[in-house]
Amino acid sequence: MVFQVALSQALKETKFLVVICLIAGAAIAAPVAYYRVTESRLWSDIQARTPFHSVHTTVVTLSPDNTALVSGDFIKRRCDFQKLTAYVTTPQGEERAAISTEPEDAIRPTGSRPSNPLAQLWGPWEIRANTSPVPSAWSIYAHHICPETSLTVTNLFAEGRWPKEKHHDR
Repeated sequence: MVFQVALSQALKETKFLVVICLIAGAAIAAPVAYYRVTESRLWSDIQARTPFHSVHTTVVTLSPDNTALVSGDFIKRRCDFQKLTAYVTTPQGEERAAISTEPEDAIRPTGSRPSNPLAQLWGPWEIRANTSPVPSAWSIYAHHICPETSLTVTNLFAEGRWPKEKHHDR
């Protein structure tokens, strides 16, 4: 009983100190929590802040040298494009693949595209898998620098099944 009274008295006397410590901890953690939430993909999608949206893949073909040619359209919202990375899925897992925009560079301006509420074409881009067996799928990630943070954000741009049939130009 004496212990309970002593503990109760101690808690009453330190309540103010505990509240101050909790407020200080929240003040220290708030900027980190705010950054993590506002830069998350879910928050960006909810707030319409992702660099792009409404990505459609319209053409996927396989060239005679087993390079997948992919293209489609998307809507660019914001941020400055930096680079693309590609991956292929094999029975061993996901592996990095070479990606080239040279076919598109020959027909459209290169670099970061302007924001536009209308769909813009992308591709053809070449994805070359240096793996055996033949991949079952591909994915492309786009890297952008957004002006609010000057940090690079990486988002899945497009993905699909690896084409089975080779396309031969006549």
